[in-house]
Amino acid sequence: NLLGFPSMMTIVLNLLGVQIGVFKAKPFDYAQFRMFFLPTFLFIGMLISSLKGLPFVSVATTVVFRAVSTCLVAVGDFI
Repeated sequence: NLLGFPSMMTIVLNLLGVQIGVFKAKPFDYAQFRMFFLPTFLFIGMLISSLKGLPFVSVATTVVFRAVSTCLVAVGDFI
């Protein structure tokens, strides 16, 4: 429910934008589904596990992890 409403609103607004001509979108096909399924599934799993584990982690650990993860993403983008 927490992730469902924003996801549904994104879909509705995207479909509305395509219908009124704000932007264009290609028809969705099976190749796109195959390409985006695994990253989407892993991202949703990461969000759910983060929300479930957040009450058990101290604030300091969360702050350090967020700072380190930003640095790791920057290094990954550089490589």
